Amino acid sequence: MAEHADREAAFADATRRREYFRVHTRIAIRTRALEPAEVDRLRLDIGERKPRGEATLDPRLEQWLERIERKLDDIRAHLDPEVERPLGTADLRDIELSGSGLAWRETPVYPAETWVRADFELPGPRPHCVVALARSVERRSGGDTEPPQAIAFEAIAETDRDAIVRHCLDVERRNIQVESGKRS
Repeated sequence: MAEHADREAAFADATRRREYFRVHTRIAIRTRALEPAEVDRLRLDIGERKPRGEATLDPRLEQWLERIERKLDDIRAHLDPEVERPLGTADLRDIELSGSGLAWRETPVYPAETWVRADFELPGPRPHCVVALARSVERRSGGDTEPPQAIAFEAIAETDRDAIVRHCLDVERRNIQVESGKRS
């Protein structure tokens, strides 16, 4: 009877976790280790993020406002060295991305179980900025095929996770088109 209950609990836990496929992509990303005091604040900030498209603005006006905001961020970062600069081409990195986390080869490499803030921008006609609270995970040695550093998302807005999944599907669709073009 206890064995049955354990199996049921394990099944319930497994069904709460979603499975995602991962793709190789190149995006602008910045990560940094967090102090314990910063973790709860970031978790709250992520919970308070407003879903994109909730405003009643014309989508074209919203896009222009986002561009202006990015340009103002660039100017502010240029004038004040204390302000973190916006993501740009200097932050481009090859990564393995999925809806549950990401992995990369370059530095920084965080010890297992380190809390990490990940800020990245998904490319597209309307770039989507993502902020995620993640935890570094220990990677099994997979040789040259597996990136040495990986983080698992612990807190991420559902709209951001949906955008990641859409990006992964777009990358996979392009890969399939390229492969099918090579065969013909």
